[in-house]
Amino acid sequence: MAFNFGLLPVWGLLFIIGVFDAREHRIPNKLILILLFFLSISSLYNGDFNLFNNSLTDSLIAFSLFLFGGLILYFFNFMAAGDVKLLGCIGFLLGTGSLLNFTFWLGSVTVVVGTAYLLLNKQLIANISITSMSSESGERVFKNVSHMPFAPILVISLAMSTYCS
Repeated sequence: MAFNFGLLPVWGLLFIIGVFDAREHRIPNKLILILLFFLSISSLYNGDFNLFNNSLTDSLIAFSLFLFGGLILYFFNFMAAGDVKLLGCIGFLLGTGSLLNFTFWLGSVTVVVGTAYLLLNKQLIANISITSMSSESGERVFKNVSHMPFAPILVISLAMSTYCS
């Protein structure tokens, strides 16, 4: 399988997003929009400019599956909003044919990186997910919660999924 040089800007943006999330614990919307623009151009360039093209349809289906799956995780406070948008972009990149392979690698990499992150921070498992409700404002307040950046895990999982498929 030959390397697709048309995806070089996409991989560069994914690397920048992963590093930015690891440093700042946030993903700028501008980077997500630029990534989605490059993915759209790449999809149209590889297809026949038809909305009902199989590759474009598969990309849109995978985008919506991952976006709505990520939204469910967002509503239960398991993911941040930027990670949900990045997950949708990754679904758009992969299409429906590689979703299970990516999901396998996502779970595997999450376990390995999460364990390493836990050991690196030297925190107990009990301190990771303690949430209490504030009686005055009704907003959730997190105490003793370790926030792990998820974009680097998504990028590593995508690289492993692409490499091992």
